[in-house]
Amino acid sequence: MGRKIYTYTERENLYKCSFWQELKNIPQIVVSNDMKRCLKGKDKKGKPQGIFKSDRNFSVASFDDLKRIILSEWNKPENKYLLRASISRLMKRMIEKSEDEVKKNWLRGCKKNIGGMIDSIQILEEANVIPDDLKYCVNADIQLLKEVWIYLLENETVIGDFKKKMKVLENPDNMCKILAALFALPENTVIDKVVIHGFYYITPIQERVMDLMEKCGIELIFLFPYDSRYGFANEIWRKTYWGIKYENKWISEVTNESDPAGEIFEGCSIEPKNKIVIIEYGSMLDLANGIYKSRNVGSGIYSGNQSEANEILQDFYPEEYGKRRLLAYPIGKFIWCINDMWDEERNEIILTEKKLLECFSSGWLAKDGNNGKEYVEDVVNLMPFFRDCVSISEWGKRMNVLEDIHKNSFSEIPKKNDEVESRWQRVMGNPLGSYSQFSVLPERAHVVMELIRHMLFIAKELFTSDGEIQIADHIKKLRKIIAEIDVTDEVYVEEREIVNRILLKIQNDTTSKIKCFPEDAASALELYLNDVFDDGEIVNDVGDVVYPMFHTESANYLFGKAHICMCDSNSMPGGKASVPWPLSMGAIELLYEKTHKELLGNLIAVKNNHGLANRYFMYSALKCKEVTISWVSKINEKGREASPYIGLISEATNTKIWKVNSTRIGKETFEITSPSEAAVSCYKTEDIPNVVPKEAKMDFMVCPLRYLYGYLLDERPKFQSEFIQSRSIYSLVVAISNLLDSKESGLDEIFDNVTELFPGLQSSDKKAIYKSLTDRTVSDDDGLTGMDEEGGMYFSEERLRVHFPDWKSLKSAIREYGKIGTNEGEKEITFKKPSASYISEGHMSKSHPCSYCPNVEWCKYALFPRDKEKIYGKA
Repeated sequence: MGRKIYTYTERENLYKCSFWQELKNIPQIVVSNDMKRCLKGKDKKGKPQGIFKSDRNFSVASFDDLKRIILSEWNKPENKYLLRASISRLMKRMIEKSEDEVKKNWLRGCKKNIGGMIDSIQILEEANVIPDDLKYCVNADIQLLKEVWIYLLENETVIGDFKKKMKVLENPDNMCKILAALFALPENTVIDKVVIHGFYYITPIQERVMDLMEKCGIELIFLFPYDSRYGFANEIWRKTYWGIKYENKWISEVTNESDPAGEIFEGCSIEPKNKIVIIEYGSMLDLANGIYKSRNVGSGIYSGNQSEANEILQDFYPEEYGKRRLLAYPIGKFIWCINDMWDEERNEIILTEKKLLECFSSGWLAKDGNNGKEYVEDVVNLMPFFRDCVSISEWGKRMNVLEDIHKNSFSEIPKKNDEVESRWQRVMGNPLGSYSQFSVLPERAHVVMELIRHMLFIAKELFTSDGEIQIADHIKKLRKIIAEIDVTDEVYVEEREIVNRILLKIQNDTTSKIKCFPEDAASALELYLNDVFDDGEIVNDVGDVVYPMFHTESANYLFGKAHICMCDSNSMPGGKASVPWPLSMGAIELLYEKTHKELLGNLIAVKNNHGLANRYFMYSALKCKEVTISWVSKINEKGREASPYIGLISEATNTKIWKVNSTRIGKETFEITSPSEAAVSCYKTEDIPNVVPKEAKMDFMVCPLRYLYGYLLDERPKFQSEFIQSRSIYSLVVAISNLLDSKESGLDEIFDNVTELFPGLQSSDKKAIYKSLTDRTVSDDDGLTGMDEEGGMYFSEERLRVHFPDWKSLKSAIREYGKIGTNEGEKEITFKKPSASYISEGHMSKSHPCSYCPNVEWCKYALFPRDKEKIYGKA
């Protein structure tokens, strides 16, 4: 006899169904916590809520509640870490034993995907698959998974404990006690029937538990919403509940009342009874503002891609997220960076530019009263000097080189009382200041390097051995490091207390006593850093702002309003869901064909029917009194197309798509804006003080925005780009050569001395610079024989070569400079676009002012980034 199936059309009218008297006193297990709240539960304030909140005999629990009782240990981060450390130990041995370099590299790559292996084993275990079943898959990755799986079964208890738990559930007495506890009934209550309510698909672990209930003599009755008139929207139910396990004849409550949401999916045009709004957002900011408005009017927010939506929104509105992970604090980011400095492949500590900047910006890298947060800009400027540094020794040697350069290659210009005059003397007298790494004052560069040395010292203290260690020892070292950091601000004190409490909790955990390698200790801590703790960090119960689509089933009752966001063609309706590496749907289907294990059929159905489920969830959302459907047309400069459902709904309901773009000013904003003669006062050629040196005036004449960025918003322009620095080094060598009158003899010596100032310069760039030097023509040396005076000091015009690395650009700048004082030379900063030497894209050349501009990477009007492929050819 198959499983009985009952269906209804509206959950709110469930108590009116003809079969309800038969089912109302049977305990129910529902698909989600939201559905439990709809039937009988508590709201966020703890007040009774639900259709049957006053019915004392009505018992309901979610499948999540059941999993917490029977599988509480299965998904614990501590146990996942235990498996991770064990697999890592195994694979490290395999790599050491192998003599085949190709195999070693393959194993190293696989070792980076240990998380996928753990998830794969968990999926297969829940589907009652055994390692020997994997013999049918000849794929090398899956055979490695088999080997790892067997090793875990023999050496760890986590999987064995899961198997024992499944065995315990085979006993009817045990099953009844668990269900009694689930429904808060007396322990000796006999439960012989359970209603399974609202499961749009049934996962392997759900089916396995249901099978065990039936083996214990419990009859399962399946109940879900279904309207046979609207087959397209309800297709997921027919797919899920079709087969020999279920009775062919469903007991269904029907209605003659039309359902506009169902009519839409049948291709009919309708006059909607509810309010439907469709929005195309032009940017992520527009999306964030739209979601914020929807929440403020009490709408539930849902998406087929909720993880990306939450990631976007958390950046804009972090206060809306109740989950406070340790990583939400600056100290969490600092710990993450320090913890992530061990490189498994190199078997040593490494430091990358990204990690360095994150540590400095966290505010937790401090020494001798200096806090890295105050030196972030200096770090950015210094980074070209350390471009190729990775290991501790490389960083140490390079810092020594920079200190030597500061000591022996910089001449100090005497400071004067007139700071303006001193500034221009520094600009004119130190051409090396045009390179960002040498623009940092030596005393500030020294502080930065001391902080970097301190950071490397911390990492060495943390990773003292490449052998096996205990996580507890790793945590002890971290706590000691944090305790010794010299910060006193109240915010830092609060963060220190929080992190100490969490680290102590991890340190005292029994899992922390196991042996592992340094990289695994780091990985373990990262699992904790990503986890949500309940001992003081959860500041409210809001949780994620955007929920998965399956929550829409309860949206009408809980909110009455729904906003489906990120509804682009990538997310909705959504294709087949994926499985973790090294599994694939092909491998799962092969296993099903060879082993005939029914639970694998459930897994295949869940993954294949993902799009059908999303279709039903969209249908459910459309039943709300107010529905907003939106997508973002461009994210990270990449266009996104609207979901087909948007076109379907727009056409069926005659709803126009409302375009929201923050760059456009609305009528309301325009009407309340006070009139002004000029938004920004213009800065003209005549406004430039006489004391300003030639190079600054040349910059203004070439492009007023170049002057704005380089001299009004900074002390001087600085080259950070590797490309521009490389070209400017050539010009620096030429300038020195001309000043020393060594155009032929001595050029090699000058070249060698100059390139020693740039130890990060690649050998290919060095060769290109040297070739350009030996191939240059006499005309490249013309016109720079003058001297410029500033505060009683004289400076050679040869310095201008470094400032304008390209000879044609320099000649063009000299011509523009010559126009000062003439009608043609009248320029101004309009803050709209470069006003001089502007050349359309069609006539753009390598000597275009933007090509060698220090601001090319961030100036919104720069042409070069968009067109460098056209000018310089494809890479």
